[in-house]
Amino acid sequence: MANSVCLIVCNSGYQTLSRTNVTCLPSGEWEGFVDLFCIETLCPRLKAPVNANGYCNSLKKTGEVCNFQCLEGYVKVIGDVRRVCQADGTWSGNDLLCGAITCPTLALPAFSNGDQCPQPSAFRSTCSFSCQQGSKKVGGNETRVCQADGTWSGQALSCSAITCPTLALPAFSNGDQCPQPSVFRSTCSFSCQQGSNKVGGNETRVCQADGTWSGQALSCSGCGTVTSPETVLHQKRRDEGLQVVSRRDSVRGSAPWMVRLYQFRKKKNFCGGSILNSEWIITAAHCINGLISVKKKNTIIRLADNHRDYYRIRKLVTHDDFNANTYNADIAMIKLETPILNFTDYVRPICLPTNNLTSKIMKRGQLGRVNGWERGGQTPQLKEMYLPVVRQRKCITSTKRTVTRKMFCAGYAQKGTNACNGEDGGSFSIFHDNRWYLFGIVSWGEDCSQSGKYRYYTRIPAFLDWIDKIIIEG
Repeated sequence: MANSVCLIVCNSGYQTLSRTNVTCLPSGEWEGFVDLFCIETLCPRLKAPVNANGYCNSLKKTGEVCNFQCLEGYVKVIGDVRRVCQADGTWSGNDLLCGAITCPTLALPAFSNGDQCPQPSAFRSTCSFSCQQGSKKVGGNETRVCQADGTWSGQALSCSAITCPTLALPAFSNGDQCPQPSVFRSTCSFSCQQGSNKVGGNETRVCQADGTWSGQALSCSGCGTVTSPETVLHQKRRDEGLQVVSRRDSVRGSAPWMVRLYQFRKKKNFCGGSILNSEWIITAAHCINGLISVKKKNTIIRLADNHRDYYRIRKLVTHDDFNANTYNADIAMIKLETPILNFTDYVRPICLPTNNLTSKIMKRGQLGRVNGWERGGQTPQLKEMYLPVVRQRKCITSTKRTVTRKMFCAGYAQKGTNACNGEDGGSFSIFHDNRWYLFGIVSWGEDCSQSGKYRYYTRIPAFLDWIDKIIIEG
């Protein structure tokens, strides 16, 4: 019938490219019938989403599929990984959106140093750690990598503090309580006991990064002690000596600090001295004053108990206030070329007194022992004599020479009972609490055959700070 309309419906998956209906004309023909035909429906190309894999670069027919997958280290946020070409030429689902996987923030392990981890820590980001100086690795990993599943590779680094072994208290020393445990940079401090001298080593030691202590163990000598078998055998002699005013031979080892200043070209000793520590000898300035202007290689130091071994001189130091006319500040220090390596019953330093000890026992009438050498040959005999300290006013009035506060005198008023020439540089020591302390250096005197004449000594307590300064400065 004219004007009738016929709708054209393509099968599923097909579509018309022109008209979707035709009209019957009065002539009995269909208008535009020849233009009616259906073609297969195709879906447009799909680009691979950002940070995803997938290939869909060609037109797809109905029912065909495009698959996508987020790249390693990325995860689906929204959208679909599988898209189907639909009959209407559109794709099913939504565009895939992939977001980067991040790993959680890593805490800094104890006792460690760490690089700043990137924030956020995405896939393949690295964090590096190292044990701090003074710590050691116990376990775990120093480098960790953010993995595709959002976890970190490896295990957390584990560091523990390095500790140093407990230090034993050196003999004849006092020590602070070392921290326990003693970790890196911990310090332990020691000091020689009153009446002992430092022989070597270090007073302060620091725990180092490798678990060892810096320096060497402090070595203190039992200064002023007398332990030789000969002295023990004659242990009563000291008490007996307090009643004897004559000069006599010393028992071997009774004054192990005594040394001899010896001119080997002339083959004779000319003064005495006392050992303070392994490197330093103390003597009278007038003994070495002349050595300053000559070659000191002509002089050596012999120890009391050994006539063969000797020590050369590295350094001579006289006090700046020494006066060769008045003998004021008659004190000098000798540094040995090589240190005394071993102290024995026969070689040992003498103690230096403290100011408190000086005020306690250095008084008029206090008996002290004078030790000195006979002048002359290669093997002189060490002598000793016990003499009382004389009141300072009497020391001043008994001579026409200048007597300063840095001197004292000792002896008896009767003639022939005092130390005479020959002991120069020797020691005037006082026995207290089982130790001998150096209070004086034999300095000068007048004719000991006369009554009322005394021997004069350099007052050691007046120079304690100077002695410490010289030793510290080296």
